[in-house]
Amino acid sequence: MKPMIFYDGGCGLCLKEIAYYQGLDTLNRIIWVDIFNEPKQLEALGIDYLDAMAVLHGRDEHGDIIKGAENFIMIWENLAGYRHLARFVVWFK
Repeated sequence: MKPMIFYDGGCGLCLKEIAYYQGLDTLNRIIWVDIFNEPKQLEALGIDYLDAMAVLHGRDEHGDIIKGAENFIMIWENLAGYRHLARFVVWFK
């Protein structure tokens, strides 16, 4: 199962950061879901919309919902140029 990242497409800063990562995801290893425009995706997974708008949410490759900074580790693990950063951060975690 591909990991998913749920982001606020109505937030300019969020959109810019996610667009950067999407540009690096040339192998389409992550499913990027704009919850501002597609809130029903959250419902299907039992994620509260307001909670997802307040804190970055994702679904890992096992189907588990993750919140906050753990999502950046998941993103980095799936982007070739960032895998070393993910390992480094996990090592110090």
